[in-house]
Amino acid sequence: MLFTKFDLSDPTVFEKFALMQTDHSATWEHYYKIYNRTFSKIIAKGLTQNYAFNPTAHALMFLLRHTLELNLKYNLDLKGKPVPHVHGLAAIANEFGAPYPVPSGLAHVIQQSGNDGDGACWRYWGNSYDGIPYFNYTDRVELVPLIRELNSVPSVADYRFDPVSAPFNYENNPVKWNLTLHMGQCYNDWQVKCEYDEAISILIGLVESGEAPLNDLYLPLLFLIRHAIELALKRNIAEIQPVSDDISQKDMRAKHSLAQLYNVFSQYLDRLDMSKLSQTTRDQYNEYRTNYDQLNDSLHQLDSHSRAFRYPFDKDGNPQQLNLQKTQLKDILKLYQITDPFLTFTTNILIENNLLNYDPDVHG
Repeated sequence: MLFTKFDLSDPTVFEKFALMQTDHSATWEHYYKIYNRTFSKIIAKGLTQNYAFNPTAHALMFLLRHTLELNLKYNLDLKGKPVPHVHGLAAIANEFGAPYPVPSGLAHVIQQSGNDGDGACWRYWGNSYDGIPYFNYTDRVELVPLIRELNSVPSVADYRFDPVSAPFNYENNPVKWNLTLHMGQCYNDWQVKCEYDEAISILIGLVESGEAPLNDLYLPLLFLIRHAIELALKRNIAEIQPVSDDISQKDMRAKHSLAQLYNVFSQYLDRLDMSKLSQTTRDQYNEYRTNYDQLNDSLHQLDSHSRAFRYPFDKDGNPQQLNLQKTQLKDILKLYQITDPFLTFTTNILIENNLLNYDPDVHG
């Protein structure tokens, strides 16, 4: 279960997740630095453990790729160049032109990234058009050579670039194996969500242990939580749609609004005869719904379209207004911990109680 090893009801732990509004800045530099530090902290922590990285594969690659995107846009902004509303790394790099191109090491890593488009392959199991998976079973990413090359990129007056991790032994075979990510070993978005949850747990552990202040991690942490919820809602909807006419049949794969996704899911739940559940299960369900309503509203108000935790400006160029109250992130973490069973197991409960006719061997 999601970060069960942390007791967020303990006031001494809970207080470490307080965030002041003054800690936030809607600038490319601020977002870049935070994402870079977050990736670096996860690498440092994982190198002290066995087999730490593969369980976070999609989330870890999202963090690295997004760090590079933010770095490119940060440097364009420093040069007074327009920051494009595109997400392809190669397309952004082309905006530099002469006489100050992207450093060769970074350019080489971008070239190696191939056709990852807007980076959706690190956020979802399959594409939003036909659901075909991004990776084959044998696909893998070897992170050591990427990190090694990125750490060799100099930070100079013409181009600012921070190392993506502290130095480590790049030739050590166990380290290489640990940092080999087997992308094709995910079979659906539930497993991608688990990888995001694992990364969330690592970040919570870093704050709880005092190894990293919340200020260094809060934007990626909020995005990882928000995205894990998006994945869970989409997967619940996708599992129910083939076997029930009570749920909207609209294709939600390309939707990112938590309010829209939850509206589809909650309207379906409201149509069910919950009196078939035992009183104990019904009471638990009602409590979960109440808590999840609060969580969904909080996250939707902060980030309605999956941008505010990733980019300092909206699509119209306006600064993202993150109205973070001191207790808000603490409450979001606690509510997510409480409601994760509701997101993960509701369809299972419906199946067990004959409210949903779903066979995973038949419907996938």
